[in-house]
Amino acid sequence: MQAVYDYIYARDENVKEIMLQLHEHFIGIGLQPKIRFGLPMYYQRTWLCYLNPKKTGGVELVFMRGRELSNAHGLLEARGRTQVTGVILRDPDKIPMAAIKESLEEALALDETSPFQLKKKKGKK
Repeated sequence: MQAVYDYIYARDENVKEIMLQLHEHFIGIGLQPKIRFGLPMYYQRTWLCYLNPKKTGGVELVFMRGRELSNAHGLLEARGRTQVTGVILRDPDKIPMAAIKESLEEALALDETSPFQLKKKKGKK
């Protein structure tokens, strides 16, 4: 877990604050953090979400199976991606935690009842 804190504390102040708020919430509900592919990723049975600092500022919270979530709040955007969806957060004082918690609870339930299985593309072995 120290590697995740090292990663977060190496960010600019605004990004660091956003990432710390989300990180503390994630570990508080029992998610396990690890640095994978150069980013902080959080998992329960399988990978649920990750935090991606954006070059243009802010942090994108990305849900690995975002397309399977209801997105009742309209918070998550695919941005042309086929599986993941995310939300870009730019202000640590305006993080929509209620909507994020709802999406996270849905992702946790999905992970518990139907763990992710990699789907191979047709024609690939």
